[in-house]
Amino acid sequence: MFKLAFALLAGVVAAADLKATLEAEGAVYAMFWSPTASGDKVTPTDHYVAPDRAAYLKEKRGDDRSFPKDSYGVELAKDQSAIGRVWASGGAETVNNPGDDAGFARQALAKEFNIKKISMKAQDGGVLEWGYGPTKDEL
Repeated sequence: MFKLAFALLAGVVAAADLKATLEAEGAVYAMFWSPTASGDKVTPTDHYVAPDRAAYLKEKRGDDRSFPKDSYGVELAKDQSAIGRVWASGGAETVNNPGDDAGFARQALAKEFNIKKISMKAQDGGVLEWGYGPTKDEL
């Protein structure tokens, strides 16, 4: 029960940071990964997409999908892909061109959504992730 409560609290704490992280870093999205109820994996629990990125995706794709939204349901263990390594180490990592990185768990999604760079750091018992890609104004 404690692990579940902690996971929920971690998601709530990080949610307040998502927009601020996005704005401070100049990213197009930010998301938070919290431990699952079993505590042996992390999964996305909250996200924020920059309004201009959301408009770009809506215009280009004709739907409301986004890289962080489509990441929900992914569960990564410690040391599995970049998110798992950061969660296990308590550190930080950046992945350049994740759509071309066969070792990146969400490679196909990164390619589909034209994500050019992803940064992440351990925070509040989970992982804070933010990423970069073209927005409507950059095309």
